Amino acid sequence: MPTSPIDTDENDFVLKHRIAGAAFLLFFGALVLPWLLGAPSDAKKTQTPQPVEQTATQEYVPEDLESEVLAQLQEEVETPEKVYISKVTPKGFTQVSEEEVKQESTTADAEQADKTAQVAKDKLEQEKAAQEKAQSELAKQKQLAAEKAKAEADKKAQTAKAAEQAKQTISEDAKKAALDAKLAAESAKQIKSGWIVQVGVFTDQAGADKMSKSLSDKGFETSTTIVDTNKGPKTGTRVWLGPFEDREQASNAKQSLSDKTGTSGFVRAYP
Repeated sequence: MPTSPIDTDENDFVLKHRIAGAAFLLFFGALVLPWLLGAPSDAKKTQTPQPVEQTATQEYVPEDLESEVLAQLQEEVETPEKVYISKVTPKGFTQVSEEEVKQESTTADAEQADKTAQVAKDKLEQEKAAQEKAQSELAKQKQLAAEKAKAEADKKAQTAKAAEQAKQTISEDAKKAALDAKLAAESAKQIKSGWIVQVGVFTDQAGADKMSKSLSDKGFETSTTIVDTNKGPKTGTRVWLGPFEDREQASNAKQSLSDKTGTSGFVRAYP
């Protein structure tokens, strides 16, 4: 904002003029006055100098003049300099009052305060948005964790249910196989001739008993018969399934034996 120029050229000129006058007086007192007073005569040089009483008229000597000039210069230097402010507004400058300056300063302060408040508000809104986003993300993660836990629990429940159903199915199958074997045994007792599935012939009775027990545990109804072998009469024990009325039933029993135990048998006529 432009201000009125200060007129200081006149003061500089006055100060320089005074300093030049003081220097001239010093030069005049030191060189010209001794010449005007003249040199002492020869008679006076041979005479013994007598003390001269100083009077009031002899006190004004060049040293006093120099001291007076120096004191005057010191006084002028110590005198506060007066600054003259021109009230004429130069061309191109606009006169601005103190009230307008204060108003502009207040407006600038208000604008700065508004900017600061807006920045603080924007920062607060950003922090609030970030916090809401974090809370939303946390809630989403909790929901996903809960859904995952529920899915795992449902899966475990389904697995347990399937295992229980499989167990019941196996139990029912075992019961059905046992019932079928029992019915087959009862029916076999009434069959006078037909077909059987021979599992094996054992010369060791312990081996025959072990095979019979293993097949019974898996749901098969077995029978044993003492037979002749190459070791002699009645030296072997035949383990077999049946008898069955027709060959097809015997073949189905053979396939079931192979599927459940991995043991191969063969169909032969009964008795």
